[in-house]
Amino acid sequence: MTLRQLTAIQQELSTAEIELAALINLPPGTVLKLDVPAEMNVPAWELSLDRMEELAFLNNADLREQGYQSRITVNDTRKAIARLFPGITFSTSRQYDHNSFLMDNHWYEAGAKLSWNLMNLISARTL
Repeated sequence: MTLRQLTAIQQELSTAEIELAALINLPPGTVLKLDVPAEMNVPAWELSLDRMEELAFLNNADLREQGYQSRITVNDTRKAIARLFPGITFSTSRQYDHNSFLMDNHWYEAGAKLSWNLMNLISARTL
């Protein structure tokens, strides 16, 4: 440890008793006495240390969030690439006209529309 780290630890420990008293709502100036057991035994663990480390790594919220963010980024990239392709729209409709002079007042329409935004091609270099 460097001297700077030791100084930082000493500063933290110097205020630890005051912070503990504030956390447990003791009035200022109260003498704090901690009851430390005579024997402190290490509990028996059911899992090995390697398995505990592996589980801690797998359940790390920060790493899980990074995984989610990377999947979101990949999906956004795919959407941006899909916007570069032309859009195809199909439409169908049934029409009616109240004009009694028409031979056929009912008809059907069908259509297909192909659109391509040229601005997407220009901005594609920035993707």
